[in-house]
Amino acid sequence: MIKFDRDRESQEEQDYGSTWLITYSDMVTIILCFFIIFFMVNAEELTVLSHLNEDLTEEVEEMATEVEEKSATVDHLSDENLRLEEEKQDLLASLENLQSELQEAKAGEMSSLSFVQYLQEKEMMDLVEIIENERGLAIRFSDQVLFDSGEAAVNREGLELLKETAVTLKEMELDNHMIIEGHTDDVPTNPERYPSNWELSLDRAMGVARFLIDEKGFSEHRISVSGYGETRPIASNDDAEGRAKNRRIEIVILQ
Repeated sequence: MIKFDRDRESQEEQDYGSTWLITYSDMVTIILCFFIIFFMVNAEELTVLSHLNEDLTEEVEEMATEVEEKSATVDHLSDENLRLEEEKQDLLASLENLQSELQEAKAGEMSSLSFVQYLQEKEMMDLVEIIENERGLAIRFSDQVLFDSGEAAVNREGLELLKETAVTLKEMELDNHMIIEGHTDDVPTNPERYPSNWELSLDRAMGVARFLIDEKGFSEHRISVSGYGETRPIASNDDAEGRAKNRRIEIVILQ
């Protein structure tokens, strides 16, 4: 009986050892499978990340190229705008020069053709004189055709002459500024009416300006008035003929 029991115990020990070896082998196999799977997953993730990195790098490079192209375009547009602005200023300057030349041409045309022809047709060349100088065109009226002696109000004949003169100026379509200048000789005036020739010359110039503005529709912004008295003679005051020339009204059309 004792022998039987020992054999049984020996058999149980052998069975227990085999069972332990099987369990250990299974565990090692499982761990090995785990590491294989882990490696495969990580390898796949690395491949995905690598592709993603390449895609992002390409997109960044494309964006950088696009920014450079747009920057170059902006620089080109800035240069183009600067060139266009310079051309615009040049064109404006040319336009101003053309307008100035046109005004000068109109003034010249009036003095040499239309206005002179009108005076010749009306047989008034002995009443009005045309003078061209550096200031522009001056229409000179002697005082006897516009005013009665010692008076500042334009007389009836003078109004007719001024009316025809205004019509001719309107037909010329001029917008140049005009100065109405009054002049006298050196003979003293009646001090009860005018303290000096300066007041008389200014009052006469104002009468002409008022007629052009109020009766003929000229803009008051285009007209200035000056009275010089006897300070700017064009002839000698030593004789009657010279004094008659000095008593005058001039409508100066500035260039």
